[in-house]
Amino acid sequence: MAYTRRTANFEKNESFKNSENSSSAGTSQKPMENFVSLSSINPYITCPLCNGYFVDATTVIDCLHTFCKSCLLKYFDEDNTDCPKCHYQIHQSHPSHYVAFDRTMQDIVYKLVPGMQAEEQRRREQFKLKQKKKEDKERREQEKNGSFEKDENGGDLASNESPETSKSNEEENKGKEVPTNTKDDDECCSSEQDPSLMHRRNDEPVLIRLIPDSKLDPIDRSFVRLSAFATINTVKRLLAYLLFADITKYNEFDIFCNYELMGRDFSMAFIRKTRWRNKPEPVVLMYKERLDF
Repeated sequence: MAYTRRTANFEKNESFKNSENSSSAGTSQKPMENFVSLSSINPYITCPLCNGYFVDATTVIDCLHTFCKSCLLKYFDEDNTDCPKCHYQIHQSHPSHYVAFDRTMQDIVYKLVPGMQAEEQRRREQFKLKQKKKEDKERREQEKNGSFEKDENGGDLASNESPETSKSNEEENKGKEVPTNTKDDDECCSSEQDPSLMHRRNDEPVLIRLIPDSKLDPIDRSFVRLSAFATINTVKRLLAYLLFADITKYNEFDIFCNYELMGRDFSMAFIRKTRWRNKPEPVVLMYKERLDF
């Protein structure tokens, strides 16, 4: 009986050792690598307009289709206002305001396509150098043709001014400060431009009142003063921020005026004239949960 028990224990230990060796051998083996062909990924990282890899990948905010920045802007320059792929209406007048640079997609393209980032940087530097040479050439031609040529009386041929006129202009401008262009890449307006005009701050605003239906909560401050150029899409984003603290949920609302559904690109001025029919403000807008049929 003891012999059989020892034999059983020995066989058990041997089987355990064999299984341990096999498991250790299995873990020491390298996992098989699955290679994916770049051609199978191409439809997801190429621009539908130029059929090339994305350069400055730009995505339409609503339908999330991506294109090269230059391709998409050229498409908009041809008086197109829809998405080139699904033909979704982006905006009737300013479609370029509803697209955004897709940094994640561009990083993916640079990582998947070997040498593309270095090649793109080289081409951009080449283009800048070419433009600089062209500008220098044009400047030299201008200087040669008129900037430094004088007539017999010493006047400037480019301005066709007499010496007396030039002298009086110099004395007049002597005490004036010459404006310099201090605009950098982060500024939206140059030093010569009035920000209030560029951003339409002096335009007549529109007072609206936002009221909910029975299913949604009211907001704390229902009266809002907006620019006449603000759209329904702006109102939706405001509601999403006030109700959910999440601006990405702006598509969960429908906005109504006089029980008529308002389009996402309707401006406040358009609604005041055509739907509110210039009645006394505020313009009453009702927001409801979006219904998908």
